Amino acid sequence: MSLTIETRYGPAELRVLAHGGVSVIYKSPIIINRVEYRSVQAWHEERYGRLSAEVSGYRGRMEDLTASARQALKEELERLREQYASPAALQSARRAVLEARVDRAAREVQDAEAKWQAALADLEAASAALAEHPALDGAA
Repeated sequence: MSLTIETRYGPAELRVLAHGGVSVIYKSPIIINRVEYRSVQAWHEERYGRLSAEVSGYRGRMEDLTASARQALKEELERLREQYASPAALQSARRAVLEARVDRAAREVQDAEAKWQAALADLEAASAALAEHPALDGAA
């Protein structure tokens, strides 16, 4: 579930991630140190059991974020994680992940059942054809 929030740099969509981090996607261009950036995102990745802050975005002609903008976004990401990644929000995010896994498993079971039914129908048709024409059976 995502929330629309107001950050230091403008409105953004925030999601609490099951591993304890957050993901932030800025809805419009943002300005850091008098430089405008577009398509800005910041998120936490879990690496070796620890959270790592990652950011992406560009300025001008697809130039990457400056080091100072990257650091400012990482600091804002940490502030937002502390504010929004409450135990209840983490539990809700984990539940959503588990529900998605259950839904995917249920779809896979349905697909497997449909394939099994199709294979069974093919087997019955082949058996019926052999019963009608015993000469087709290699054992005859």
